[in-house]
Amino acid sequence: MDRREQIQMKERLAGAIMQCMKTTAIEKITVQQIVEVCGTTRQTFYRYFQDKYDLINRYFEMLLLESFAQMGKGATIYEGLVKKFRFIKQEQEFFKKAFKLAEQNCLKEYDFHLILQFYTDRTRERTGKPLEEDMQFLKNWPGCFVTL
Repeated sequence: MDRREQIQMKERLAGAIMQCMKTTAIEKITVQQIVEVCGTTRQTFYRYFQDKYDLINRYFEMLLLESFAQMGKGATIYEGLVKKFRFIKQEQEFFKKAFKLAEQNCLKEYDFHLILQFYTDRTRERTGKPLEEDMQFLKNWPGCFVTL
């Protein structure tokens, strides 16, 4: 498979889990169900993703990138933000369901680590130093989120 075909397969798998999420709670969705909806095999699924939570996390990344792309389509900052949040609103069912999970490798944990990495990198860029020792406790604090 070339790169374009790989991207298309990942998008198909993301679409399949989104379809499954319409009728089934995430914790009850199986990889078998995802691949049946997608029309592919378990082997193909595991070529790209560790588990269904990894797929959800990658879909989240795709949504983040697209939301930023939407921002770039605005003529002003305000218009860009409006476009971004309209796009996110279209995906609200995904966010509601995915952020309810509190299991290992869940989206809340993944998002927490993305945010922490973002601020760790910004701190290092601005100060030339790593995150202060007294802030290191944040690395082990994914339980700080409130369930939606």
